[in-house]
Amino acid sequence: MDVFIEYLAKRKTTFVDTIIAVLSVIFGILGAISLFWLGFILSLSIPFAGFFLVLLGVAVIYGMIKVIGALNVEYEYAITNDELDIDKVVNRRKRTNMISCTLRRLEWFGIANDELCDKYFDDKNIRNIYACTDPSGGYHYIVTEVDLEKVMVLFNPNEKMVEHIKNLNRDKKFLV
Repeated sequence: MDVFIEYLAKRKTTFVDTIIAVLSVIFGILGAISLFWLGFILSLSIPFAGFFLVLLGVAVIYGMIKVIGALNVEYEYAITNDELDIDKVVNRRKRTNMISCTLRRLEWFGIANDELCDKYFDDKNIRNIYACTDPSGGYHYIVTEVDLEKVMVLFNPNEKMVEHIKNLNRDKKFLV
């Protein structure tokens, strides 16, 4: 029987995200207004300088919109039979595959508040992949090998995913 479980987790907005958005709006609007006025003043003496400064002002506004959009991050977790795929979706447009791995070959699966998780964090030979929505806690982690490299993935699976991962690895004693 084929199994397909999909879960979309939206990253929580932090205080730093709010500060970045507010500062980008302030500097974007002030920068664009300054460039528009400077372009208007320079267009009286230098013919094409005003045109280029107005284009630069439009580029500043476009950059402001891109910065604000980049703060909208979601993670899509998909389990198909024994394969886990985690994609990062930025602003509902740009999708990047973070990892694809086989769940039957997990070295460890657990909740990220145990001392074994800290041991894996401290190991410099393990690459960490952060696909969790709330960095303050409440997420799980898996340790596996992908392309001959040991990887630790931090993510927020739902209960169906946790049960499926445990069922695929019945012979291992995970602390979940």
